[in-house]
Amino acid sequence: MKIWMGNIVLFYCALMLSACSLHGSQSQKVTVSKEHFFRNPDAVKMIQFSTCHWWKMYDDEKLNQLILRGFAGNLDMEMAWARLQQAKAQEDMAGANQFSDVDGSAGSGRSQSIPSVSSYQQQQLSVAAGYELDVWQKLANERDRVTFLRMASENDVKAVYISLSAQIAEMYYLVLELRAKVALNDKVIEFFEKTVHLVRRRYERGIVPSLDLYQAKQNLLNAKAEIPVFKSDLVLAENSLSLLLGFRPHEQDLGEFGSLPDIQISYDCGLSSELLAHRPDVEAAYLRLQSIDAAIAVAIAERFPRFSLTADYGSRSSDLSDLLQNPNIFWNVLVGVSGPLFDGGRRKANVRYTEARFREQLAAYYQAVIRAFGDVEDSLAKEHGMDAQYEQLLAYKEVTGATLRLSLQRYQLGIDTFLPVLTAQASHSKALMAVITAKRKKISSRIQLARALGGTWMVDEMKTRKDEL
Repeated sequence: MKIWMGNIVLFYCALMLSACSLHGSQSQKVTVSKEHFFRNPDAVKMIQFSTCHWWKMYDDEKLNQLILRGFAGNLDMEMAWARLQQAKAQEDMAGANQFSDVDGSAGSGRSQSIPSVSSYQQQQLSVAAGYELDVWQKLANERDRVTFLRMASENDVKAVYISLSAQIAEMYYLVLELRAKVALNDKVIEFFEKTVHLVRRRYERGIVPSLDLYQAKQNLLNAKAEIPVFKSDLVLAENSLSLLLGFRPHEQDLGEFGSLPDIQISYDCGLSSELLAHRPDVEAAYLRLQSIDAAIAVAIAERFPRFSLTADYGSRSSDLSDLLQNPNIFWNVLVGVSGPLFDGGRRKANVRYTEARFREQLAAYYQAVIRAFGDVEDSLAKEHGMDAQYEQLLAYKEVTGATLRLSLQRYQLGIDTFLPVLTAQASHSKALMAVITAKRKKISSRIQLARALGGTWMVDEMKTRKDEL
C-alpha cells in the first residue's frame, strides 16, 4: 500500500511540473516604423505586387505559359517541395512523441527441465505501454522546433516561386532581346549592302575613289561578323530558359515569342514596412531563429531527470484455450525517474553550442531584414536609372538617324566624302542595338523590383501541391 501511495504521489508531482519550462523565448521579430521611405524622389505611384501575379502586368500569354510550366517542371522547385515533405514528416514524428508507445507481443514455446524428462507448453500474450511525462516541456519544445522548421521550409518554397518566376521572365526577355538584335542586324546588313552597291556604281563611274568602296565594305563586314555572336548568345539564352523549365536544351520547342513590351509604370519612393511580411526569405530566417530558440529549451531540459510511466498487461497459460482466463492475467504499472549522473560535460556543452547557433541565426535574421530593404532600395535606384538612360538613348537614336540621312544626302550630292557616312552608319546601328538592350534592362529592373518586394501570390500556386504533403 505504501509503495502504491508513493507511486501516486510521484505521478501527481510529475503532472504538476509538466507545465514547467526551463527556458524563456528569446526570439523577437524586427519591427520598423509605420512607413519606411526610400530615396528616389523623382518616382511616382508604385504598383503593389503583394496580392497579384506580377508578371501578368506585361500582358504576354507566352510568358504566362512559360512561368506556369516552370512551376510544374523546374527541378529546384521539386527539391524545395521534397525538403518541405521531409520537414512535414519530421513534424509528424515529433508530434507522435507526445503520445504513449503501445507494443504488443505474443509467444508460444515448450520447455524441459533436466534431469527431469517432463516438458510443458507455454503461451504468452501481452501489451506494454510507455509514456514520457513532459515535465520540463522538452517534448513540447522539440515539437515546436520542428514545426518552426516546417514553416521555414514552406517559406523556402515561396522564395523559390518568387526567384523562379523572376529568372524565367528575365531569361524570356533576354531571348526576346537577342532575337530582336538578330532581326535588326539582318536589316542593318541589308542597308549596308545597298550602300555598298551605291558606292560601287559611283566608283565604276569614276566619281569616287576606291577608298570609299573599301570603307563601305568595312561596315558591311563588321555587321556580318556580329551574326555568329548574336546567334550563339541566343542559343545559350534559350538553353538556359529550357533548363529553368526542367527540360534538356532543345528537348522541347519553345515556340514563337512576343516582343519587348513598352512599360511606363513607375514606383513610389514610399514603401510600407509590410515588406517584411511579404518577403519569405525574411520570414524563413525568423522561423529558423525560433526553431533554434526552442532547441535551446530542449538542450537545457536534457540536463534534468526524465519521468516515465510504463504499464504491462497480459496473460500466460500452458493451454491456449485458457490463455485469456482470469487466473492467468498479469499486469503492472511503474512510474520511473531517470537522469544523467555524469556525462563529462556533454549536455552542458550542447547548451552552449545551441546558444551560439542562436546568436548566429539572430545575425542571419537581421541580415535578411537589412538585405530586404537594400534589395528594394537598389531596385528602385536601378529602375530610375534605366528609365533615364532609355529616354536618353531614344533621343540619341533619333539624332544618329538624322545624321545618317543628312550625311548620305551630302555624299550623294558630292559635298562630303564617304567618311561621315561611314561614321554615321556605325553610330546609328550601335544606337539601335543600345535601345533594344536598354529596353530589356528596363524590363529587367522592373522584374528585380517585383522580386525584391516579395508578395503573397505564391499561396495560390501552392494550394494544389499542398495536397501531396
